[in-house]
Amino acid sequence: MPMVYMLRSSSADQDCIVIEPKFLPDEAFQFLVRGLPVPPSLVPARLRIAANASVPHLLDWKRQWLISKDARELLETLVPGAIDYVPVIITPSGASREVSGYSFVNIAQRDRLIDYQKSVCDQDRAIMTGGRTVTSVSILSVGIVFHPHPKYYIWHEESYFVGDDYFSATESQVFLSDQLWEEIECAFPGELSPSKLR
Repeated sequence: MPMVYMLRSSSADQDCIVIEPKFLPDEAFQFLVRGLPVPPSLVPARLRIAANASVPHLLDWKRQWLISKDARELLETLVPGAIDYVPVIITPSGASREVSGYSFVNIAQRDRLIDYQKSVCDQDRAIMTGGRTVTSVSILSVGIVFHPHPKYYIWHEESYFVGDDYFSATESQVFLSDQLWEEIECAFPGELSPSKLR
């Protein structure tokens, strides 16, 4: 049975590191919530952090991921072409030094790997017009079953129609294979949360 993790940092929200009220502009969130790549033109060139903060290799701030040069090299080796990288300079508050080599990441892969026939799902005919059935899964559910996928894989789950049925997942969530999660954990211990679905 394929095992899958959700991409989550070990800290639920790293506000202790980031001091910007927000990083991406409002118009970027229409892409984030749909699991679509944020256009590079909407990604700021710099991000301010707290003066004495130690920046992790994997910085997750409100589902906006920035990763170090070392993390990028690992991912480019294991999942080439799966991620687009936009360079970002990190600037500690009140300091003259800058931290270069970080990138904002866009997960470029979208797939349909949830097995809705075997997963614990909710159905609702009231959401869609025309009597269409909405079948949805909760990412907090332990009852999600995935189709087979490559050993090293990272993706956004795509919602889609089959006839009158609409299969709906949380498109903003990033999923990754357990082998990929284990490689990241080995390289950067403790920086990811062990959020395994199955």
